[in-house]
Amino acid sequence: MKHFVKVFLITFLYSSTSSAVIIQSADVLDFNLTAQTFNDIGCCPTNSALVSLSGDLSVDNAQGVGSPATGTHGYTNFTSALAGAEYVLNGDENFDLIFTSPAMAFAMNYSDTSVASIFTLKFFEGVTNIGST
Repeated sequence: MKHFVKVFLITFLYSSTSSAVIIQSADVLDFNLTAQTFNDIGCCPTNSALVSLSGDLSVDNAQGVGSPATGTHGYTNFTSALAGAEYVLNGDENFDLIFTSPAMAFAMNYSDTSVASIFTLKFFEGVTNIGST
């Protein structure tokens, strides 16, 4: 099974004493987002991190995690399910989104054609888990 993701983010600097709260919304218009783009490297040719053209975001797969283990990943126009290019990952769909500065909000569109797919988003500040959804 392949997992397709489009990633958007917004970053603001905030005080180190700030609290984190996770707010879910199905409407990306609830956020003032900056789209992140990546070089089109094709489907699944690499295990190294994919870095956005702005340098603000990296997508790193958790190679060897899960069953079947997470394998290679890429960024390309893979499917008509989502417009434009998508993040494509094979094996178990474990990956990290790594922001170069603190992120106040982010949004992603996804398409998963599995009939039994269940996934969790976990949020970390450094190594501290600050929540999940």
